[in-house]
Amino acid sequence: MLQETYMRMRKIARPEDIFVVTNREYVPEVEKELLEFPKENILAEPVGAVPLQRGLSRGDYQQKVRRRDYGVFAADHFIENPELLLEPFG
Repeated sequence: MLQETYMRMRKIARPEDIFVVTNREYVPEVEKELLEFPKENILAEPVGAVPLQRGLSRGDYQQKVRRRDYGVFAADHFIENPELLLEPFG
C-alpha cells in the first residue's frame, strides 16, 4: 500500500515534495519499498512519537517541509477509486 500511495502522490507532487513519516524501526523497510524515493524525505520518529499530521508545527519538520500547504495521505488504507481521491487536485 505504501508503493500505491506514493504512485498516487506522484500524480500531484514532485518526489522532492513528498515525505514519508514512519517509526525509526521501519525506515529500512520504507527504503526497500520505495527504491527511487529521496532518503532525506523519510522522516523517522521514535516509537510512540506524535506523527507528522499532528505535529507539523515542530521546528525540525518545518526545516524539511518548507510549505504551509500540505496534505496527509495515510498509506495503510485501501483506496477503491484513487481517481476520485485525486480529482480535487485537478
